[in-house]
Amino acid sequence: KIMPASFSSARWAWASRWFCLSAVVPHYCTAFPSALVAGAAAKALRDLVLHPLDTVKARRQATAAAGGGPSRALPLDDLYDGIGAALATGVPAGALYLWIGDELRSQGTGGALAGATASLVFWALRTPGEVIKVRQQV
Repeated sequence: KIMPASFSSARWAWASRWFCLSAVVPHYCTAFPSALVAGAAAKALRDLVLHPLDTVKARRQATAAAGGGPSRALPLDDLYDGIGAALATGVPAGALYLWIGDELRSQGTGGALAGATASLVFWALRTPGEVIKVRQQV
């Protein structure tokens, strides 16, 4: 069932005032909450699903680097070692990545410059957590 326009617009006006300061600065935060939530959810889901594969890859690379060669008997216990560091740095970085990219594109910045700026912020936040994660995985 489709809601009347007055109901949905009143609900959106309340939600936008709750999420951002549109009551103070009208039409300021149109993409703010959705981009942050989408970026955080996408990064969290990606990390939760693919972290075991990343753990196996890190352990294989560490074994090969230590001169052990490719090992067939790879330990498959504790596949979620390091997930805390991955989520603690990855989720905020993913949220900011989408939000910064959307904000810069909405202000007329070119897509390449918006993407490069968002990537710079993402990896500045993500790299320390990635180092901790890999050390915990191995």
